[in-house]
Amino acid sequence: RYKRYRGYTIYLFQEIKHPAGRGYFLQAMALINRNSAPVMNDRISIFYIRAQWYFDNLNINDSFPIYPKIQYSSPGNLENQSSELFEAITYFEKLGDKEIVANLLFAVGYNYFRLKRSNDCIRFIDRSIAIFKELNQREPAFAALLVKIQALQKNATEIQQIEQTAIKQIVATNDIKEKSLLCIAMFRFYYENGQQALTIEYLLKAIAGFKLLGDKRNLIRLLNIAGDEIQIYGSPKKGLEFLQMELKLRQELNDYDEIAYTYITTAFCLIKLNKYNEALKYVAMVESMVAQSDSQYFIAKCFDAKGQVLMGQKRFPEAIMNFSKAAVIFKAQDNQWSESYQYGYISACYFEMDKLVECIQFGNKSFEIGKEKNYISVILMSSKSLSDGYARIRDSQKAYEYLKIYADTKDHLLQIGIDNRIAELEIQSLVDNAQREKEKLEAEKQKKDEENKHQRLWLAGIAICLVIVVGTALILNKNNLDKKKANRILNKQKASIEETLADLKSTQSQLIQSEKMASLGELTAGIAHEIQNPLNFVNNFSEVSNELIDEMTAELNKGNIDEAKLIAIDVKQNLEKINHHGKRADAIVKGMLQHSRSSSGQKEPTDINALADEYLRLAYHGLRAKDKSFNATMKTDFDSSIGKINIIPQDIGRVILNLITNAFYAVAEKKKNAANLTGSEKPAGLTTYEPTVSVTTKSQSTPTGRDIIIIVADNGSGIPAKVLDKIFQPFFTTKPTGSGTGLGLSMSYDIITKGHGGQLKVSSKENEGAEFIIILHI
Repeated sequence: RYKRYRGYTIYLFQEIKHPAGRGYFLQAMALINRNSAPVMNDRISIFYIRAQWYFDNLNINDSFPIYPKIQYSSPGNLENQSSELFEAITYFEKLGDKEIVANLLFAVGYNYFRLKRSNDCIRFIDRSIAIFKELNQREPAFAALLVKIQALQKNATEIQQIEQTAIKQIVATNDIKEKSLLCIAMFRFYYENGQQALTIEYLLKAIAGFKLLGDKRNLIRLLNIAGDEIQIYGSPKKGLEFLQMELKLRQELNDYDEIAYTYITTAFCLIKLNKYNEALKYVAMVESMVAQSDSQYFIAKCFDAKGQVLMGQKRFPEAIMNFSKAAVIFKAQDNQWSESYQYGYISACYFEMDKLVECIQFGNKSFEIGKEKNYISVILMSSKSLSDGYARIRDSQKAYEYLKIYADTKDHLLQIGIDNRIAELEIQSLVDNAQREKEKLEAEKQKKDEENKHQRLWLAGIAICLVIVVGTALILNKNNLDKKKANRILNKQKASIEETLADLKSTQSQLIQSEKMASLGELTAGIAHEIQNPLNFVNNFSEVSNELIDEMTAELNKGNIDEAKLIAIDVKQNLEKINHHGKRADAIVKGMLQHSRSSSGQKEPTDINALADEYLRLAYHGLRAKDKSFNATMKTDFDSSIGKINIIPQDIGRVILNLITNAFYAVAEKKKNAANLTGSEKPAGLTTYEPTVSVTTKSQSTPTGRDIIIIVADNGSGIPAKVLDKIFQPFFTTKPTGSGTGLGLSMSYDIITKGHGGQLKVSSKENEGAEFIIILHI
C-alpha cells in the first residue's frame, strides 16, 4: 500500500477514509522533495514535520512506518516524477481536496526548480501559494514563497522584499509550533543559497523551538543536521556536542533508525579533531551495519572517512585509493557534493606527494563542480589546493587568482563567528524562556482571579503573583546582565587581539628595517673606501689643471700659440677625467641611496652583470675597511649575452649583497681559524689556503622562455648538513651571537621566490665551501 510513496500512495487511504491518510500523504510529499541520498540528510522537509505532528495528534500506533525508507531519486528522474504528480493533481482536483492539490503543486514547482526551469517553477509555486493562503495554512505558504525567491534568481529587489516579509512573519508569530516550522523553512532557504552563517542561525532557532515543544523525535533529526553542518563549516567540537545530544535522545526513545548517518558524521568530527583512533571505531560500526544492507552511500562514506584518517597520518597513496573508491560510488549516485569533496582530498594528497600535475588536475575537477553547484565548502578546499599547486610550479598569476577566491570564500563563510553565533542564540534562548515563564505566570494569575470569589484569597493570589513576577524580572535582568558581560568580554578580547596584531605588524616592519640598515652598515666602510678613489682623481686632476692653465697663460703672453694649444688639449683631457670620476662617485652615492630606500615594487630594465660587479667590490672593500689584514681573491664570470632584464634592482641588489657579504665572512673566518692553528694541528690544504669568492652569471633557455642564473660561491668552511634545511628560516643564523640577525637569508628567499617568482638554492660541503644559486625566470 505504500511501496513507492508516489501520488498513487494516497488513493487507498482517501477512498477508505483511513484516519492516517492525510499524514501519510504529507510524509510522501516530504520524500518526493528530498534532495540527498540518506533519509537523515534530507535537509528536513516542512511536510515531513507536519506529518509527524499529524500522527501525534491522532495518537495512531499501527504497523505503518513513521520513517519509511525510499531509494534516492537522481535529478534525471525528476521529469518522470513530475508526470506522476500531474496525474495525482488531476485525481485530487476531481475529489475537491484543495490541501492535497496545493501540496502537489508545490512538489511539481520544486521539481522544476531543481531542473532549473525557473518560469515553470514560479507558475506552479504561485498556484500553490494562492491555495495555501485560501486555506489559511501559513507554514506551507511560507515555504513555497522561499522556493519562489530562489527561482527568481536575478531580480534582487523582489528577492530582498520577499525575504524581509518572511523574516517579519517569523518575528510576528507567537505560536511556537508555527515559528519552529518557519525557522526550518528559512534554514532550508539559506542552505540552498549558500549563506552558511544564516543557515546555522535558523537551524539553531528551530532546535530551540522543538525543545520547548518537547518533540524529541524530530529534535533528533535537527540535532543530526546541526552536528553535520557545524562540523563542515569550521567548528567540529561544537558539531560533536550536537551529535552527542542526539545520541542521548535516541537512547531515551530507543530509536536507532538511520543511526549509521549519526555514527559516520561523528567520525568526521573526530577526524577534524585529530582523534583518529576514536573516529575509526565509529567507521567500523557503520561498516558492520551496512555489510548486511549493502548501502552504497554509507560504503562510500566509510571510504571517505578512512581516506581522511590516512591523509592525517600522511599515508597519502593509501588515502588516494580510498578517496577514489568513494568518488566512483558517489558519481554513480549522482551525489556531486560528496564526489567533488573526494577530488579535493585527492588533490591535497598529490600536493603533499609533490605530484603537481595530478594535484592541479583533481583540484580543477573539484573546483568546477563546486563552482557550478555553488558548494561553498568545496570551493574553499579546492581553491586552496589549486593556489598551492600553481605556486609550486611557479605560475604566480594562477596561484594568486585561486588564493583570492580562497580568501573571499573564507570571509563569506564567517567560520570564526560560528561559536559566537551559537553562544548568542543560547543566551537569547534563556531570555526567551524567562519571558515565556512570565507570560505563563500571568495567565495563571488571571485564571485564578476568575475562580476565586473571596477577597482574601484574591489578595493573597495577587501578592504571590507579584513576588513571582519580581523574581522573574530579576532572572531576566540577570540574564540581560550576563549577556552584556559576555559581549563586553568578547569586545575586550577582540580589542586585545587587534592591538597584538598591530604590535606584531609594527615589530615585523622594525625587524625588516633593522636588517636593511644592518646590511647598509656593512656597505658603509666599503663605500667610503670606494668613493675615495674617484675623489682623489678629481682633486689631483683639478690641481694639475690649475697649474696647466697658469702655464698656458704664460705661453700666450709669450706669443707661443702652438704650445698654448697643446696645453689646452691636456687641460681638456684632465677635465674629461674629472667628469668621469665625478660620475663614478655619483653612481656610488646613488647605489647607496637606492639600497637604503624602500623598494618601489616596480620592475625596470637592469644590467645584472654591472649590479653584481658593483656589490662584489663594495662588499670586499667593506670587509677590508674593518680588517686591513684581510685579502681575498675575487673571481667573476659574467655572461655578456644576458643584457638588461626586468627586475626590482633595490631588492635583487640587496640579495646579492647579502650572499656576497656572507661569502666573504665565511672565507675570512676560515682564514682566521687557520692562522690560529699550529703546524701539527693544521689540516692538509690549509697551509696554502687562499680565500676566494666568485660571482657567475649565465643565461639558460627553457621551454617557456629563459632562466637567468646568478651563482655566489666561496671556498670557506661550508654549512653543516644538519642545519642546511633551516638557513632560510627567519632568525636562524650560523654566526655567533651578536654577529647576525638571522633575517638576511630569510628576506633574500622571500624577495626571490615571492617578489620575483624565482628560486634560491644552496649546496655546501663542510670544510670545502658553499654555493648559493639564484634562478630568475624571464
